[in-house]
Amino acid sequence: MKILFLNDTSRSRNWGCQATTSCLRYLVERKWPGAQLDSVHLPKLPYRHIPQLRRWVESRFLAAGKTRDLDRFLQQMNVRVDERWFSYDLVLLNGEGSMHGKSGHLMRLLALVERLKRAGVPCISVNQSVDLASKPAALEYLQQVYAGLDAVQVREAISLQGLGEAVPCAELVPDAAFFSNRLPPDWGRKSTPAADIAPGSIAIFGSSALGPRDGATMGRLCDAVRQVRPEAPLLFLCSTKTDEALAQAMTAKLSGVQTLTEQQLGFRDLCDVLAQVEISVGGRFHPTILAALQGTVTIPLVGNTCKMNGLMALLESRGGVLSCNYSVPEYVQALEAGFAELDAEKRRLRQRCDSLADAVEQGLERAFATAG
Repeated sequence: MKILFLNDTSRSRNWGCQATTSCLRYLVERKWPGAQLDSVHLPKLPYRHIPQLRRWVESRFLAAGKTRDLDRFLQQMNVRVDERWFSYDLVLLNGEGSMHGKSGHLMRLLALVERLKRAGVPCISVNQSVDLASKPAALEYLQQVYAGLDAVQVREAISLQGLGEAVPCAELVPDAAFFSNRLPPDWGRKSTPAADIAPGSIAIFGSSALGPRDGATMGRLCDAVRQVRPEAPLLFLCSTKTDEALAQAMTAKLSGVQTLTEQQLGFRDLCDVLAQVEISVGGRFHPTILAALQGTVTIPLVGNTCKMNGLMALLESRGGVLSCNYSVPEYVQALEAGFAELDAEKRRLRQRCDSLADAVEQGLERAFATAG
């Protein structure tokens, strides 16, 4: 069995990228022991210093409609199609982090998977949120490509609704990271022994909606945490440069702050840390999943797409997703509500996540079955 893996994010410093790819790889290898799983690592985007030019090229490609030249467009996007790829038994596209209007990789991944499908290779696209409401032409193209694939899976209901009837093969299957607790014990680890966490710590991570200069938002959030739990140690968990910058700004402002980064922790080590904290706060999609797997409640911030809203609905959590523009009193109200139901919510989250892990296994098994 030869499988071509598109958007392999295992090289990323991001814990979520590591977790999803690890879970996908494990489930592929369990389905087909000894399978040849080859990753395509695309070159850097073209026109990196003039992104407007890249967007212009993409818009011309979209406007061409039925006369689109896939090979020419892929060359313009720094993608050289290797004809050896046409001999693979399956193309597995991990859509995580790419299928939204702010992604520079959206168009070239869609064009590449369309080209491979046209060559007769079975293609499946999994593990993604699709948020293209602001890019109707790109959404229409994605729908056209996805309607011709062998399986399409999105990880929350908002994305499924956005695809509509145009992609009849689409289904909701939770993010692969929900399978993380079922990986072999040594997968995804860097830290031995486990990190030493102060009792009663509150974990804080950033959000894809925040930039490194959004210290004011993070400051309001931390002020609210300190109002609700004045003596609680704050633990910043960072696997992006943005989160590290925000943590540094808060460390300079506040006392009783600890920071752990991806250089110290693998994603399974992060799970161990999240199991020890009292609660977590932030808008990072995968840390929220990894926290929920340990029964740890997250007070969620909005992300840069629909994904956090969709995730909280999938987890069947009561509270809404918090705006980055909230005032300190509004954050305090949300935190107090979260602490009030902490014990019951911990038990419920573990049960819910167990069922979602089952759904990951069953859903990917259905997708894999399209390859025979």
